[in-house]
Amino acid sequence: MIESQDDLRERVIARYRLGEGEELAFNQLSRTVAEVFGFPIALLTVLRRDRQMFQGVCGVSGTGTSRESAFCSHTVRKAEVMVVEDALLDPRFRDNDHVTGHPFIRFYAGAPVTIAGVAVGALCVIDHQPRNFSAEQRELLSHLADVAASLIETRLDSFVSERRERELKRQTDLLRVMLDNVDQGIAYFDDALKLTLWNERFFELHGFPDEMKRRGADAAEMLRISINWGLFGPEATEAWVPEMLEAIRNTPSSERTIATREGRLLHSVRIRLDDRQGFIVAVRDLTAERSASRAKDEFISTVSHELRTPLTAIRGALALLNSSIEGKVGDGEKLMLQMAEKNSLRLNRLIDDILDIERLSRGQTGYFMVPILMEDVVRDAVQQNQPFAHSLGVKLVGHARQTLPVSGDPGRLLQVLTNLIANAVRHSPEGAEVDVVAVMTERGVRVEVCDRGSGVPADFVDRLFERFSQAIDPNRRGHGGTGLGLAISRAIIEQHGGRIGYSPRDGGGSSFWIELPAA
Repeated sequence: MIESQDDLRERVIARYRLGEGEELAFNQLSRTVAEVFGFPIALLTVLRRDRQMFQGVCGVSGTGTSRESAFCSHTVRKAEVMVVEDALLDPRFRDNDHVTGHPFIRFYAGAPVTIAGVAVGALCVIDHQPRNFSAEQRELLSHLADVAASLIETRLDSFVSERRERELKRQTDLLRVMLDNVDQGIAYFDDALKLTLWNERFFELHGFPDEMKRRGADAAEMLRISINWGLFGPEATEAWVPEMLEAIRNTPSSERTIATREGRLLHSVRIRLDDRQGFIVAVRDLTAERSASRAKDEFISTVSHELRTPLTAIRGALALLNSSIEGKVGDGEKLMLQMAEKNSLRLNRLIDDILDIERLSRGQTGYFMVPILMEDVVRDAVQQNQPFAHSLGVKLVGHARQTLPVSGDPGRLLQVLTNLIANAVRHSPEGAEVDVVAVMTERGVRVEVCDRGSGVPADFVDRLFERFSQAIDPNRRGHGGTGLGLAISRAIIEQHGGRIGYSPRDGGGSSFWIELPAA
């Protein structure tokens, strides 16, 4: 559909926010035009669908006229200046209300004001007496109409800038609210190492004086205050400042834990932004967190140890009872005793896993790191788990035909593979095959445990290695795990400098893998 000239004009007028009433800048332009030509009236008009609006006014009052009586509606149809030397002699205008009545127009000269290729209105001069208008005057009025168009376009740029400034202020205010409501101390320094943005928590944690809460505060002075406050240890002196500034300028990031003189523990992270745009410092108070963590660890350790002693006695008693009642009780009673023994064994394993994961997370578990061959660990894991796989009708196959040297704790790595293999067997249908494949890659030694089970739900993948996380699988067989096996495995592999992960298999099933640095 072809757009009409009025529709096109309305779109341009709306874009440039015209036709909403006179403005100071355009009134000044109208006065200048009137003085240059020596006319009593000069107008900058905008032609709307049903009305001619005055954008700039000199010599008359009012906001505009009807479109039918507007000389401007004729001017916009022309590419050049329209001149009416005597309106009473022009059949188009002699009966016009503004000719026969106020403001008694007799002379009119108007130049179209063109924006984006569309004549949106006119710059005109008016007199109450008939006049002549020379070619030089026509050319000058046309040039002034171009000035008006440029002023309108510049005005749009100003509107855009104002809008951007308002939006920037809104975003800055929002950022300020966010910064002031986070528990971390955050500050941004520009590339000249001057403070630009911060929150109150940043000053509170560092003990900086209030007079430094200003844009342009110097990072060097802040470092001196921090050193004197004891944030960098008792051996730090102000002589360190130049070296510290050099490190800030030339290193992309840093991370350190700081003990203050007040006994607080702060974790500080500095990140340099790209393209030399400065850097961000984030500081977090770990004091309460570490205290709570210690209390939790002590509680778990105490409860687990207190549970283990009576549970060991219960397991022993149940085992003894089961071995001595053969033929003395009915099948129902015997089944209940066997279930009690199995559940006590499962509870004991849960306690062991809880203690294990807590020791691993605190780094309290020693590792016996020695040069080993990963193919030997894979072979041992497959052999030890064959009876369990056979009991569920699953075929367990190892594939490790290369020399795969690594440095690690063989017992801990065997624990990881046993956990991955047991999970794969439980989730495999009867008659399926679980493959344990070990190969050398560019990253190092990679071991994959692959099954043809139902796989891991997509919405659960991100939680696979979290503590006590277990996806619901109606096809799982065998007794359920504790939900700690994968978390323990991840902690062990990370202590070996490796990675652990999950990938879905084409055609269904899961592939859990570990990668270790080759020795």
